[in-house]
Amino acid sequence: MMVDPGTYLTVADICFKLGRRVTQACKDWKNADAEVEERKTKVEFCWMQTQVQLEFILRIKDSLDPEFVGTIENVLFLLSTKLSLATTKLENLRATSEAPDGTTTLRIRRFKYSGSKKSLDEIIADLEEWQRRFDPLWFLLMTLANPVIDSQIRDKRQTYSPFSLAGGLRAALQENPSEHTSVFMAHDGIELSDIALATAKHGRRNGKSYIVDPFAIPPQSDLGNERENVRNLARKLRRADPTTFRLLQCKGVINDPKRDPASFKFVYALPANLARPRCLRRALLDDAGPLQLADKVRVARDLATSVGYVHNFNFVHKSIRPENILLFDNEGAGPGPETFLVGFENFRAADGPTRRAGDEDWEKDLYRHPSRQGAVPGAMYRMQHDIFSLGVCLLEVGLSRSFVVYPPGSGPSHGPLYGDVVGPVTEGLVSEALKVKLVAYAKAQLPGVVGPKYAAVVVTCLTCLDKDNEDFGEATMKDEDGILVGARFIEKIITKLSEINL
Repeated sequence: MMVDPGTYLTVADICFKLGRRVTQACKDWKNADAEVEERKTKVEFCWMQTQVQLEFILRIKDSLDPEFVGTIENVLFLLSTKLSLATTKLENLRATSEAPDGTTTLRIRRFKYSGSKKSLDEIIADLEEWQRRFDPLWFLLMTLANPVIDSQIRDKRQTYSPFSLAGGLRAALQENPSEHTSVFMAHDGIELSDIALATAKHGRRNGKSYIVDPFAIPPQSDLGNERENVRNLARKLRRADPTTFRLLQCKGVINDPKRDPASFKFVYALPANLARPRCLRRALLDDAGPLQLADKVRVARDLATSVGYVHNFNFVHKSIRPENILLFDNEGAGPGPETFLVGFENFRAADGPTRRAGDEDWEKDLYRHPSRQGAVPGAMYRMQHDIFSLGVCLLEVGLSRSFVVYPPGSGPSHGPLYGDVVGPVTEGLVSEALKVKLVAYAKAQLPGVVGPKYAAVVVTCLTCLDKDNEDFGEATMKDEDGILVGARFIEKIITKLSEINL
């Protein structure tokens, strides 16, 4: 898709003009109380961050792929709409009064004063929501090898917060591991306990709680190469902002090179106010009842965001399934469960060598694309394979049902949903036949449960490697560095989930 540069400049210019009108309207208010002043300041701060990001993109746009620019342009159209609404709200609240000396003062209309706080809160919420939608594109930009970006980051990093976190991410992507502090930590003194059905564990050391994520180097793998992958992933996850990336921040890696050199444990910090971790599988099987619609959409958004940032870090996860997804309760009066992707048990660098080694575990093959099922997968792993796995998980989340059950004292078994989708349970239904059934069930069942937008996202994920997939098919054939796949993932998956209004 080719983009007219003039169109991009026009919509950006509209955003700048509307943003200035919004902030000027806030500054023009006189004699506001403390609560209104606080809200005015927050509106101005939100716009300041947005403004410097737009200015940055204008400086580098000529070096970006036209399709990527088109994705950014779509997000800017949304921003211009939100700023236009904000301008209307603010101007409806204002009135002009004239003093005896002829000077004029702008003030809030008396009969609308009580509504000013609500209007400002709505404007703040709109700007923050737009920022959340823009963040994935912003951080995807940081993965580009572009000297112009490096120059701009150096100039802005110490001044504006968007550049601080972005600069940290870019540094993690570019740094030479041999020149930085080791990620490895002492391998003794940490107490582990199970999280029901999850691959990750709860850990305690010196009175502090952590999430501990095991990783074992497969046999016949290059120990040195895999150890380097562990190092690189840990360094990048150190830069992870849990709220933005939906990835837990890595504090270090435990490894005993003498006793068990092939066994590693990623140690993650617990974000503030989050408690009672449980895996998505446990939540789907919870006897307390199905997930509420708002929680389903929130879990889907968070999970899609985490997958996008794993790819931004230039890794593929390879094990996206409910046992590797953690939900936390938010004790800070949050709106619902907070979701994070863990379980990096099979990860590798996106551009690294692949062994094409799998297994014949049906409960894992269920989440794998047909080309990646079985003991000897037929295709090299790519980012779209993670997207397919995401689609299977979102199908379960949308239905609030589990494909897999764990009877007491037994291993994984086929759940009722598996029978509903697949039909009579057989041991060998894998490959394309299973994918066809997943797609058909998503199309038939999801719209009536979570709506057509959610259903469309799931179908897009499940068919992302199909040649006739309008959203990913062409990118699959032409994208070499993952940027176009990343941009389409943001536009067609993350953004579409964000557009679901509850």
